[in-house]
Amino acid sequence: MDEGVIKYNCHWVKGEPVASYSITDLMKKRDFMYSLGLIGVYENGIGFGNVSQRINDSNQFIITGTQTTHLETLGPEFYTVVTDFNIEENSLTCCGPVKASSESLTHAAIYYYQPEIMGIIHIHNSQLWQELMYKVPTSNQEVPYGTPQMAKEIFRLFDEEKLGVEKILVMAGHEDGIISFGKDLDEAANILLNLSKKQEARSKKQEARSKKQEARSKKQEARSKKQEARSKKQEARSKKQEARSKKQEVRSKKQEVRSKK
Repeated sequence: MDEGVIKYNCHWVKGEPVASYSITDLMKKRDFMYSLGLIGVYENGIGFGNVSQRINDSNQFIITGTQTTHLETLGPEFYTVVTDFNIEENSLTCCGPVKASSESLTHAAIYYYQPEIMGIIHIHNSQLWQELMYKVPTSNQEVPYGTPQMAKEIFRLFDEEKLGVEKILVMAGHEDGIISFGKDLDEAANILLNLSKKQEARSKKQEARSKKQEARSKKQEARSKKQEARSKKQEARSKKQEARSKKQEVRSKKQEVRSKK
C-alpha cells in the first residue's frame, strides 16, 4: 500500500517550531478530530488525516507533519510551514521540525485556487465517505492522493462541480478520504460535524427500523411456531380419530362374524 507515503518531491528545510500562540486553534482542531476518530491510524498501521491553516494572505500554510497521526495530541514541534510549491513539477518546500503531510500538495491546490480559504481539514470516515460519494463534489476514482493529478482534479471540481460552494469533497480514489475547508477552521470543522451528526442520526433511525423489523420477524416466527404446534396437535387428534375409527371397524367386523354364526 502507498497510503500515507509522500508522493511529491519534498524539499525539507529543518527549522524551529512555529510559535504555539499562532496555531492554538489549529492544534485544538487537530486533536479534536483525533478524539472523534476522524484522524488516526488503521489497524494495519497506516495513518490518516491532517489539518492546515493559511498564513495571512500568502499561499504559505502551516500543516501537520507526516507520520504524526498516531499521536493523541500534537504540539508545535509536529507542525511545519509549507513555504513554496510547484504543482506542475510535483515539488513542495517546507520548513520546520518535521516534513509536511503527504497530502500537502492537495492543500496547496485549494489555497492557491481560492484565496479566501483559510483552513482545511482532511479526515477519514468510511460510512460518511460512502454516503457522500457523488452527492458532493467527488474526485475521479483513478486519481491518486497527494499528486499533481489530484491538485488538477481539485481545480476541475472548483470549475465544474461547485466545490467552492459546497466546501467539501470526497476522494473516490483515496478510500474513506474527505476534505472540508472554509474561511476559517471553525467553518471547515462544522461542515464535517454537521454531516457526521446527520449521518449518525440516519444510522440510528436505520438501526431502530432494523430492530423493529427484527421484532416483527420474531413475532412472526413465534406465530408460525404456534401455528405449527396447533397443526401438529390437529394432526395428532386426526391420527387418534383414525385409530379409533379403525378399532371401531374391527369391532364391527367381529360382531358381524359372530352374528353369522
